[in-house]
Amino acid sequence: MKKCILILLVLKSYLLSGQEYFNYIVPSGELNPNAIQLLIDNDEYIITSINFINNRGSSSLFVSGSDFTWSRYDYEGFALTRNSFGKINDTFYSYGDYNFGEEMLFFMKYNHNFDISDFTLFNTPSMNNGSTSSLFFQDHIYGASVDDYEGGSHREITLKKIDTLGNEVWSKNYNKDMFLSFAYEIEESRDSNIFIGASFQYPNIYKRYAQLTKIDTSGNIIWQYRGSDDFDNGAVPTWIAELSNGDIVMTYYIHGVQTPDIKLIWINKDGHYSKEKLIDVTAKDEFYFNQLEAGHGDYFFAYGFYRFFYNKKTFGILTKYDNDGNILWKHLYQHPDYTASGDYNSIKDIEELDNGDIVVLGDLQHPGNKNEIWLFKINANGCYGTDDCPEEIVLSTEDELNINEEIRIYPNPASNTIMIENKIQAIENVMLYSLDGQMVLKQENLYSKIVQLDVSDLTSGIYIAQITTRMGELYIQKLFIK
Repeated sequence: MKKCILILLVLKSYLLSGQEYFNYIVPSGELNPNAIQLLIDNDEYIITSINFINNRGSSSLFVSGSDFTWSRYDYEGFALTRNSFGKINDTFYSYGDYNFGEEMLFFMKYNHNFDISDFTLFNTPSMNNGSTSSLFFQDHIYGASVDDYEGGSHREITLKKIDTLGNEVWSKNYNKDMFLSFAYEIEESRDSNIFIGASFQYPNIYKRYAQLTKIDTSGNIIWQYRGSDDFDNGAVPTWIAELSNGDIVMTYYIHGVQTPDIKLIWINKDGHYSKEKLIDVTAKDEFYFNQLEAGHGDYFFAYGFYRFFYNKKTFGILTKYDNDGNILWKHLYQHPDYTASGDYNSIKDIEELDNGDIVVLGDLQHPGNKNEIWLFKINANGCYGTDDCPEEIVLSTEDELNINEEIRIYPNPASNTIMIENKIQAIENVMLYSLDGQMVLKQENLYSKIVQLDVSDLTSGIYIAQITTRMGELYIQKLFIK
């Protein structure tokens, strides 16, 4: 059921750890992956995707190594959903759909090699179910799913609490008095309770509405908010984020004049409507959020994709808002190999680092081709290593590497010589290090804005250049040397 493939990836990027920035496509081989989640665990990036293996709904993990290789782990018949892979203490777990025979849900435990060390299967009351989201919280897994009854004309939300041994602590169904409910997201609250972001349909009213439910860890409802906007269609997701002031912001899209418009709704800590913000989408353009994410400060992020009608170009979009919904910055991103009309760029998940940098997970696709997994890193301003940047950004994969625009290293890859250029200040010292920290070349007292280094005696590999300017400023850059 599990298959591991080791993939060597030559990165045109900066070092994964530290302040550097990168942009690349994660190799996925023959798979057509739908990337859904990014986790950063120590120095490893872990990407989860859903895909088909042998015509069966399955999942894969892409795990980076410190030597810039990626291992791919395939789990045939075990399909993950949003946020359904997580870590408790030192162990990884997942919760999702088991796609062998009758519909069931699974709990899975992994060892340090990402082998399946244990799994448990669960039924739900309807025997016609599907996993939707998960939460890893206080040494337990909370798994949300839907249960269909009456031939699919009635749908309830099921939430299971499972311990790390795979034992079901409790299982509860919500919205028994409603039709066609769906839980898109479950999140931990700041006061150690749980939010369920969902949509629902009233009996005999064929429209959907937003719902936010706060429950305690025993599954008891603390309060419930139900919105008054009817959705554009039945499959509208509701994403949530709890802000630093205790308010919850929720997003969904509603019917616009020619295209759906996006709503941001603020709900206070007691479950009452506070205010809203309408994002009016330009006629015939397409704009959707794939998620909201609370930031480390008094702000939050919203991200997804934006497609322009006039040129059919699609960008990944990432917006940083303050708690009141004022835009701090907004950027549209494209991979340089996916800038043609009809190409697809989308942001699926982000991780904000302690220093404010942001690692971004996305999807890429040429029309009619398979999906590719896109991973890049930007700074706290949403820029690719610079203080300022335009709203539309095509991320560089040029061989020259820049921590800021003053420094250039070229050619890259190189065979015999490399040039290091500083447009502003003279370079004083350059030291090259291998990835294991060994100094392999040192040049001092150079005092020139352009320095040429002979690297012909170095073995093939990836090296880090430590550059000191005459003014004492230190730059660290990674380069590729043949």
